[in-house]
Amino acid sequence: MNKIYEYRKKNNLTQDDFAFDLGRAGLHCTKSDISRWERGLCIPSADARFIIADVIGMSDYDLLVDIIANLDYPNYRNKAVKKKARGVSNVNTG
Repeated sequence: MNKIYEYRKKNNLTQDDFAFDLGRAGLHCTKSDISRWERGLCIPSADARFIIADVIGMSDYDLLVDIIANLDYPNYRNKAVKKKARGVSNVNTG
């Protein structure tokens, strides 16, 4: 699992708790967003990554490298391809 999951487990936080903490830091997200990030199904937006990195105490770059290293490529790619086929021009992965 990735650093988001490791941080959450190390601090005994549920996905709801972590979403609440991120909300206090200025990022509106849900436990579903956190689940998708942890499972490598999507990449948080750049703005979201800055806040997440700050909350968990690492650089945005290191967080991005960790997220990319843990992406579930087949599912991530299929999501992008399906959106493109439906005519969605900007694939929002976070």
